[in-house]
Amino acid sequence: MYDLDQRSITQDVENQIIYPELIYYVTNQDGVEEKIIEPLALKYYYEEQVRNLLQSNGFKIVEEMGYYDRHPISEGPELIFICKKE
Repeated sequence: MYDLDQRSITQDVENQIIYPELIYYVTNQDGVEEKIIEPLALKYYYEEQVRNLLQSNGFKIVEEMGYYDRHPISEGPELIFICKKE
């Protein structure tokens, strides 16, 4: 759980889905500020799942990175795969 503006991000661990909310503050022409909350459902994948999905769909993994500065995949917060269609 993560508290943002006293709201929580819920998570469905079994199905690997998180439910964050985007919160916008919009000021209309009259100067009145309105808070808009947009719910999301985001699926997340683990490294091995991404690797298997890519390979089983005909992609060859050319390079793997953990961040855009080319950190090793084991050391970064991201999963970045450079692939080539076989």
